[in-house]
Amino acid sequence: MAKTIKVYEGNRAGRYRVTVNGAPLRHVCRHSPDGFEWGYGGSGPADLARSILIDCLGQDRADRLYQDFKWSFVSRFQFKGWKITSEQIESWADKFEADLAAEPGLEPDGFALVAHIEGKDGLE
Repeated sequence: MAKTIKVYEGNRAGRYRVTVNGAPLRHVCRHSPDGFEWGYGGSGPADLARSILIDCLGQDRADRLYQDFKWSFVSRFQFKGWKITSEQIESWADKFEADLAAEPGLEPDGFALVAHIEGKDGLE
């Protein structure tokens, strides 16, 4: 049986700002009681990253990776709106964890930010 691809989407118009396959994404609050946000690296984006990853990858992986996902994706989402699939997220998570495993002593939670600051992520 083929795996269902989820589509996560955020926009600043309409009834729901963040959806998964058209339904509201559940806000799993850790940092921001005011809800989701994107386009920078604060508490609202952290909760968005964590909530997307919990839905897509499960609680354990999400709690390990959400800060790095925030810096790799959520902080870069366009203000007006964005879309990302579960396939893209799973591919990023698998590669990110493989890269961590290949570098002894590195831990998640900030690795993507450090890579970006050091210019090792291929982004400007």
